[in-house]
Amino acid sequence: MVNRMTTRKNIIDQALNCIANTRESVYGDAETNFHKAAELIAVYERGKPNKGYMTPHDIAIHQALLKLARIMNRNPNQPVHIDNYIDIIGYIALAGEIEAEATKPRPLVEDNEQE
Repeated sequence: MVNRMTTRKNIIDQALNCIANTRESVYGDAETNFHKAAELIAVYERGKPNKGYMTPHDIAIHQALLKLARIMNRNPNQPVHIDNYIDIIGYIALAGEIEAEATKPRPLVEDNEQE
């Protein structure tokens, strides 16, 4: 049987290594990335026609914008990570597929459930 606490600790240790060492040296400061992503997402949200609704299409676009923010903030002294570009293309393809199949925006949370 798997020792759950050992597994949890291993996952936490790996995550800590990523966010404290590897990620920042490659992708730049996380907070700066989040600021750039927030700016990009805000522009998207202001321009979309179905304001007030969050759709699966929107989530795919947000994911692509997060990857774009990462590219914008990458450490220029590190090699380019082509996976960011691949991920963006993948998210945009998924967004296109979702949009093509959608008939109308549907709220993920009903108005009466938000209270």
